[in-house]
Amino acid sequence: HWMTFSNEHLKVFRVENAPGDTTLTHIHRVDSLYFFFSESQVQGTKWKEEPKDDVLQDGEVRYGDHGTTCTLIHKIHNKSRPVMMCLDVEFAGFHQESAEFPAKRPKTEPPSISPPLKLIKERPAVRVYTIDVAAGSSCSCALPFAKVLLVVHRGARIRGTLGECFVKAGDVFFREGPEEMKLEVLGTRRDLRLWIVELLY
Repeated sequence: HWMTFSNEHLKVFRVENAPGDTTLTHIHRVDSLYFFFSESQVQGTKWKEEPKDDVLQDGEVRYGDHGTTCTLIHKIHNKSRPVMMCLDVEFAGFHQESAEFPAKRPKTEPPSISPPLKLIKERPAVRVYTIDVAAGSSCSCALPFAKVLLVVHRGARIRGTLGECFVKAGDVFFREGPEEMKLEVLGTRRDLRLWIVELLY
């Protein structure tokens, strides 16, 4: 694990586990999202438990309620040929707020959204959406969120709200809004896919 981004709301760690490698035993203490960038067969071993096999899918997003339900102590062994790449996004701000206000937070309704935004996951700390923009095309969409983390799943050369640059898988951008986001994918070879993480705290 190495940290690629941090502020008072969250921390982002990048994990790349080579074929046949095993991570050190480590601990997760706060609620987290895990974004997976490759299809991998892994074996996870929790503290004082037997190893268990697992299959990770490219584009899969998982939520771990480590701060609100159970601390996780484990290690991961990569059994497959590709490098297992993952982003671990820890919601430190949510953990601090939950400790100060332990009563169950009321569930809020998702904001009104329109294509190309698509809601794919909702958990106590966050909602996760996707945006797909085809090569050579553009889009404009409202992000009606106070705080948001943009995670690149499939990279491309782009122009717009994020500037003109080549974004790569695993790149992240923290934004405060609401705002209107404009994205143009330059060239004809690479489609763009983003995960949009709305922070609910």
